[in-house]
Amino acid sequence: MAMQREAPEFKRCCFCIPLRRGLIAWGYVKLILDLLVLAYLSLMFFWLAHYGLRFVSVYMLTYIFIAVCSFLDTAFSIVFIVAGHKKSIKLLKVSYVYNIVWLGFLVLGNSFTLYTDLKFLYKMWSYMKDHKYIVLEILASSALATSTVFIQIYVILLIRSEISKLQNQTLEMQFTNHVAAEPLCTLRNESDCTEKKLHGEEKGKIDI
Repeated sequence: MAMQREAPEFKRCCFCIPLRRGLIAWGYVKLILDLLVLAYLSLMFFWLAHYGLRFVSVYMLTYIFIAVCSFLDTAFSIVFIVAGHKKSIKLLKVSYVYNIVWLGFLVLGNSFTLYTDLKFLYKMWSYMKDHKYIVLEILASSALATSTVFIQIYVILLIRSEISKLQNQTLEMQFTNHVAAEPLCTLRNESDCTEKKLHGEEKGKIDI
């Protein structure tokens, strides 16, 4: 019999902050970073346009691709913040799927960057006298890429935990409302309740 392992669920963000507030704070931090990236890209577009597009066409295409990704990430960051404030399970599920897709892009992008760095290092190794700095630079970029992937996985697990918590709260509220909606007896007057009970028993005997 195969063992089924479920993904871990977290009650708090970073083990100290309430889960929903931590996710909202992360959404605002990510939104600020996206806006800074867009501001930087705007300056780069201005610089590239000023010095001509023929010479820097490859760089222009690269910056356009990064700008599109930044716009999408900004839009979904806003959706994520709204979902956290409104406790919307539907919007959180949208953010959950988007973060999984974004994780895939991160893995592919970081793998491609690491591959190009190693390829450059292999070609230039014989021409370099001091290899220590270039090796440290590649190790630092690899550590940064790995940390971004693990942070993204952690955020995905936090979003999943928040969705699970909200779904459980919704089920508990529905169960409570269902039980409360079917009272056995509403006691307004003790004599009235007794008379109704006796009248019901007599009616049941007559029906039999």
